[in-house]
Amino acid sequence: MARMADRARQQRAADLDARVKAMRGARLYWGKAIPLRGEHPYLAAKGLSMLGCGDLRLDGELLVVPVWNGEWMVSVQTIA
Repeated sequence: MARMADRARQQRAADLDARVKAMRGARLYWGKAIPLRGEHPYLAAKGLSMLGCGDLRLDGELLVVPVWNGEWMVSVQTIA
């Protein structure tokens, strides 16, 4: 029984470590992307304005959208 509990604790720790690494990677990627200035074809096609889009960035032609959980950026989404 103690072995199972130890394995479960180790798995939870490994899962947490993987999530933290993914969040750091997303923040690093987002930080290197160029802030969006002006329109993007995706936004224009959807009929969206730049209002409220201050956190959007560009990686080449990809639109980089941060995913927030409260005050923490937990991921990014890229849109072609």
